[in-house]
Amino acid sequence: TIAGKIQIIQELVPTLSKMRSPVKREGYIQMLAERLSFSEKAIYTEIRKFQQGRLKSKVRGGEEVQLSGKEITAKEKAQRVLLRLILEKPKFIAEVEKLGGKELFHNHLYQEIYQMNYLLRQAGHNIKAEDLITHLENEKARRAVTEILLADDLLQDGERIYEDCLTTLKIELANQKIEEKQALMIEYEKNGDVTKSLEVMVEVQKMIKERQKLVSTLAKGGNILEE
Repeated sequence: TIAGKIQIIQELVPTLSKMRSPVKREGYIQMLAERLSFSEKAIYTEIRKFQQGRLKSKVRGGEEVQLSGKEITAKEKAQRVLLRLILEKPKFIAEVEKLGGKELFHNHLYQEIYQMNYLLRQAGHNIKAEDLITHLENEKARRAVTEILLADDLLQDGERIYEDCLTTLKIELANQKIEEKQALMIEYEKNGDVTKSLEVMVEVQKMIKERQKLVSTLAKGGNILEE
């Protein structure tokens, strides 16, 4: 779709703007324009808009203002709800592990809690959620488990909220992997390996399309985490 192609371009603009060589940048833009059926002029316009936006975010002394420092509520809630579901309903563990396991959690405390629960169950311990606390050495992790288990507002529509949690966290994981690939693309470009850099750019385009599908899925059902 047109919207999908525009999003791919916007995702790649920060990476393109970091390229030091104008010649290489032009080559990437030509290929991108050809693959997405957009004019090179339109892509250059997006790059200029991005660069102007960065300049506006600068403050005196050269420091940047963090315009979006707060974490999205849905993302935090998705982690907490999914963790509680896993602790109380072990049947979900297999699917969560298949989709990324602890990588789905961006909070290091939640990663620690998930991993401890997973390892104990893998070892054959049919542990209850409330008993997991005794196996955690980190006081903050123990406190987090307590808060999650005592929260009354976390579990509303069990099956639906489970799917929304997974989709929300898969989107966040996709964002992370896209950023990593974009950094790799820049690294290859700096080292003069244009072929590798182009290959990574193609991978990034595919990843962005997959993420768009996840976003569409979440939007169609109405994200219960944001209600």
